[in-house]
Amino acid sequence: MTEVIRHGSVREAARALGLPASLISRRISDVEIRYGVPLFERLPRGIIPTEAGLAIAEYARQQIDETQKIVDYLSNRKAHRVNQISIHCGDGFVEDLMETVMMPFSDLHPDTRVRITVGSTDEIRQAVIDGTSDIGLSYNMEDFNGVSSIVSTHKPLFAILSSRDITDSTHRLTIDDIVGRKLALPTSSHGIRKLLKNIELNHGIHIFPEMESNSFRLLKTFVMSGRGITFMPRFAVRAEIDQGRLVAIPIESHLCEQASVHLFVRSQRTMSVTMRRLINFMKDNLESLSPGATRLREQVVRLNSGA
Repeated sequence: MTEVIRHGSVREAARALGLPASLISRRISDVEIRYGVPLFERLPRGIIPTEAGLAIAEYARQQIDETQKIVDYLSNRKAHRVNQISIHCGDGFVEDLMETVMMPFSDLHPDTRVRITVGSTDEIRQAVIDGTSDIGLSYNMEDFNGVSSIVSTHKPLFAILSSRDITDSTHRLTIDDIVGRKLALPTSSHGIRKLLKNIELNHGIHIFPEMESNSFRLLKTFVMSGRGITFMPRFAVRAEIDQGRLVAIPIESHLCEQASVHLFVRSQRTMSVTMRRLINFMKDNLESLSPGATRLREQVVRLNSGA
């Protein structure tokens, strides 16, 4: 069920599972006939789950979580154990994660292996919902269906300029200041682009980038070359600001000021001890989740004993 929903096709699910498509179709049909409830709606280009199909898929995911929980427990009984946790995040979080979380956390918990995958805002949310990743860390996420927010923190969007192109870093840029400049922007599936699209609609303007990339390193290189500007939260360019290579300038826009970072997991996810421990460490140490701005909401996931 979960694979068919993920791929939107029995044939693609069968290929992923290494099973005959006829076997999967037959098992789905058997359940539909037995209970008299359709699990999928057949469309010309694939299938989508019905409400009953989604309920069964969610039940399956919960069973997988419970199974993983007992597997983790049994693994922890071994003398040499390795716990595995996966994080899916935007490219702008990578340096913050490595410096403030991954290296110190690994030193404290050498029995835990963490996998980090970089993706767009849409990809991060979907990976968490599918169970491909345990924890999501995203910027300016708008759709919270299927996920449960652990922490949300205001982290404004700034205009990022080369330090050579500005003499006064204390002033603010207006939306009119941005129009006409050469821009390098993340791709359209990133939360930053979604925010800029809302600005375009509100101000009746069109923001056209000279370059698009899902690599923040390329975007920063574009700016440091003096070619133009980009937009990022300050934590994503902390190193370059400290080195005097880039400057973060506030933008006169309530949309930019209200942009947020979100740490989240799948809704109704059963969290292991290791997962809770890592989440708490991220909450306490990530600059991107620091209380320098207002905490919007926080779900208590503390362990009763010293996590």
